[in-house]
Amino acid sequence: MKNVVKKALYGVSFGVLVGVIFLVLISALFGDGAFYTCSVGVVNVCGSELLATVVQFLLFALVGISFSLSSCVWKKENYPIWKKTVLCYILNLPVTMILAWFNTMDHYHMGVFLFHCLIYTVLFFNIWLFQYLFYKNKNKYMLDN
Repeated sequence: MKNVVKKALYGVSFGVLVGVIFLVLISALFGDGAFYTCSVGVVNVCGSELLATVVQFLLFALVGISFSLSSCVWKKENYPIWKKTVLCYILNLPVTMILAWFNTMDHYHMGVFLFHCLIYTVLFFNIWLFQYLFYKNKNKYMLDN
């Protein structure tokens, strides 16, 4: 139980860090020099920028917890790699879609949902492929030496 709490707290900090980095990048690329913590539509739905930012902060933390706790799947040595990958993908998809819905709730429809699923899928499998190749090369190097 202690390890689960520790892993969840690590997930909170990592999720919030990645979320803030994402917000800074979005503000720098698409903004006018201001820092945008939420879209205008989300602020309008929530009623204030502070409430929208707090909810978004909590969602970033939730995504971090989800990814952190789902990483326990990789410790199952009797599972094949495809099963671990599919489990992590399926466990984290709903949480990331909640975050995506929150950030686009003012104009959300099936096309936006499918686009967010596509973004999640591409990012997930690119990160997975990078890690797979990294550890494959690392293991090859260790076996050769």
